[in-house]
Amino acid sequence: MKLFGGDVRSQKQYGFSNIYEVYDFMRGIPQEVYVSAGVAATANMVVDRFLFLKLGGFSENSFSSGDFEFCKRLRARGHQVLFLKSAFVHHRVRCSWQSVATKARRIKGGQFSLSQGAGRFKLILYTLLPPVRSVVFFWQKREIYIGYRLLATFVQIRLWGVEIWEVARLMLGAKPERH
Repeated sequence: MKLFGGDVRSQKQYGFSNIYEVYDFMRGIPQEVYVSAGVAATANMVVDRFLFLKLGGFSENSFSSGDFEFCKRLRARGHQVLFLKSAFVHHRVRCSWQSVATKARRIKGGQFSLSQGAGRFKLILYTLLPPVRSVVFFWQKREIYIGYRLLATFVQIRLWGVEIWEVARLMLGAKPERH
């Protein structure tokens, strides 16, 4: 199996024991993509403590996406969000359906909570549409073994149903959940 470069290695050599680990590995945290949009994921973000406290830290009212909201405040105060390619963060992959589905619900709940008006309509519409962008993202990684891309696509399509259900629940007045 080909994962990166020309190496032929088995799934076990990379430490994947199930499809959810493959999915979370493939999905990753595309920090460079986030930073190009002016935000950053907490798991890979470094902020000076003084600045963090001065700007009020993360909102305690946020169920998810507090890192993105913080970056908006950071930029509004004239600071930049920069990507440092040489910085490396090791992040454990999620290893169960429960863990990837919980993350999907939490993120969708955070997005829903932060959106209003046309932004919320856009979020609802985007959620109802098939996850084409995510699937294209997986398939653009040509250096990744095709089997992994297929597995990640399968999990993403399954998560699409979770996201639709979560948005429907929130539209009916339910509160977002952290877990």
